[in-house]
Amino acid sequence: MTGTRPVTTILTTGVRSVVTTATAGTVPTATETTSTVARKPMRTATGFRPVVIPFADIQRKVPFVGRSTAVPPVSTTSSSSTAVSRDDDIDDDNDNTYETFSVASSTVVKSTTTTTTMTTMRTTTKQPSTLLPSLSSSSSSSTLMRFKLPTVSRLYARRLIHCDKRITWRQIANGQQLTRCTANELYMRGISSNILDVTPSNAKYITFGDMTNPVRTEDGAVVFPNHQQLIRVDEITAAFLMSPGVNADSLPPFNWVGNHYRWIVWKLAAMDRIKFGDRHDTLPTMLTVTRIMSELKYRYQREIDMRQTPALKLVSMGSIDAATVAAARRLVLCVSFVQFDESLNNVMLKLTDSWYSIRAIPDALLRRHVVSKLTVGTKIITYGATLSQQIIDGQQHRVLYLNGNSTRRAAWDTKLGFARPSGPFTINLATIDPNGGLIGRVRVTIVRVYPILYYDRVTNKYENEQCERQKANADQRTRARYIAAFYANVENVLRGNDTVHGSSSSSSMWDEIRSAVTESRAEGILRTEDVYRRNEERVCERLNRPLVDTLPSPRKTEQVIVARIADKTTNMFLQVPVSSCVSMLVEGAVLSISDLNINTRTSMLTVRDGRVFSGTPYNEADTVGIIVHVQRQQLRTNNNDSKSTNSIVVGTPYNEADTVGIVVHVQRQQLR
Repeated sequence: MTGTRPVTTILTTGVRSVVTTATAGTVPTATETTSTVARKPMRTATGFRPVVIPFADIQRKVPFVGRSTAVPPVSTTSSSSTAVSRDDDIDDDNDNTYETFSVASSTVVKSTTTTTTMTTMRTTTKQPSTLLPSLSSSSSSSTLMRFKLPTVSRLYARRLIHCDKRITWRQIANGQQLTRCTANELYMRGISSNILDVTPSNAKYITFGDMTNPVRTEDGAVVFPNHQQLIRVDEITAAFLMSPGVNADSLPPFNWVGNHYRWIVWKLAAMDRIKFGDRHDTLPTMLTVTRIMSELKYRYQREIDMRQTPALKLVSMGSIDAATVAAARRLVLCVSFVQFDESLNNVMLKLTDSWYSIRAIPDALLRRHVVSKLTVGTKIITYGATLSQQIIDGQQHRVLYLNGNSTRRAAWDTKLGFARPSGPFTINLATIDPNGGLIGRVRVTIVRVYPILYYDRVTNKYENEQCERQKANADQRTRARYIAAFYANVENVLRGNDTVHGSSSSSSMWDEIRSAVTESRAEGILRTEDVYRRNEERVCERLNRPLVDTLPSPRKTEQVIVARIADKTTNMFLQVPVSSCVSMLVEGAVLSISDLNINTRTSMLTVRDGRVFSGTPYNEADTVGIIVHVQRQQLRTNNNDSKSTNSIVVGTPYNEADTVGIVVHVQRQQLR
């Protein structure tokens, strides 16, 4: 094209700069300035008017108030409006990230007649004094200037109104596998290839360059570039705090804007560099200043104004009780950082819900998959994680401990945050590892139920009823001998010291008291009796210490029922205490068992203390993950050959057979 002048836009990431070039006819205006040169028609510089919507109307999903005639609307062409509509309808929000709480009445301002006028440097709100019940008439003018009425994010309003028309990322990809765009494909879209290098570590250093004019956003904010014509996180923060409806005093004490700026930039950069099927050329550019400001206002709306707490904020900053409960729920998180400690043979992860982050320590099972499967950008779903305090870099931080048996990789389009339902998810028996910790849920068939056994927690062995009775009697006799020897020793020590003034019983003591002349004499006798009793207690305590050390510890056994459970992958043993609900342990029953542990020595599944399992009726039509139960059959053999009998047993299900026999001869071995 003759007569056109190249225009350069710079996007810097740390010390690296990104340079893209386009023709002068597509220079971005003040209302549509992007990190790269956008190929869209120019928009007018009149800006957007902020919208004030009552919170009650938002909760009822009432369409928001239209633009006022006091501020001229933005003039856009049909092609640009179509692009904006497609951008807004994309389902890139993590709606499951929050734990919803009730909105305080002091933050709800009902008004449909309020208009907010934006100036170049300062935003003021004109509101009748009757709508400010929290401010008295004697309040200072400075307080009134700092007070801002909450305004509704336009991005939030569009998502709320058009929630049934939103397009998911899987629909955009049309079922095709996601791939990263090449440098040439990004160049054809007007995006620099250096966007491929944006990570959570350097996302907070992203800078938008060659910004000659202020950027006006749809929520009424104005972003002014610095003297170097750059827009950094500092300029974004200053513009956001001055935007309508944002009160700096309501923000948390930490760097709230900087934290969200980091995760927003990483998310938007990932959307730009991923190829979503054949439609990636038609998607709008996501990493723009206006989009970042819209996302910040959207998050302020939900987290600050509506008091909705993100998942990891509740886990990392909430009360210890609420954080422990939240950490044990089903969570979908994304790996944002992996740190290897070769000296300690340990791995530290950083997980995020795209709003906040927390450190996590995987168990031995997950550590084996960190290099190959748990990389930056991988989504995982976990359940039953435990929360603990750990000192890192001289400061105390909350750390999540992940269980390998209750952690799986999640699909790429799974929403981050709290998952629904909040309970455990079902896994196959073949994927259970003894070093993987807690098992969320299994759906199995009871194929065999064995007689009651006695499990010794000290020796970790199982005994039948007869052997347990014999060992219990022997243990009782041994303890009786030790106790008898103890009492004999105590009697010898205390012999001759068991009377008070010639009295050998309590009746003689009271006779002596009655015959006493004065009351003081009776009190002296009682005090003497107390002295003797305290002496006896001290002697018994001194003698009891060596007895406790030498006395055999009592047997710590419990009655358990062992059953063999199976699904279509494998079969395992399940140990259930008799005190639990064992009526459902019937051969052929299909059970859904939750919150299981695995014994690292015996590889036997056990029910957690205080937990019960729920049973479901067996449905022959539902065979997904279920093995059909094989009834017990009677085996007959006419051959006395042991090999023939063993061959028949090997051919049975699970290589088991019940035998019934009669003792016909006992041969005693003669002692030499």
